[in-house]
Amino acid sequence: MIKLDNAAKKIAIKALLKPPFVRTPEEQALAAMYSRAIWIKKYKGKKYLI
Repeated sequence: MIKLDNAAKKIAIKALLKPPFVRTPEEQALAAMYSRAIWIKKYKGKKYLI
């Protein structure tokens, strides 16, 4: 799992507030990694099929 630094997290949070069709490819990638990291923290230890 890739860990994002604080600057990348700020960019990802701003990107998540934008609609997907307005985001740049870099913002889209950071937003996907950040939302995945949040999902993993939330559901850690629970069994879900992905």
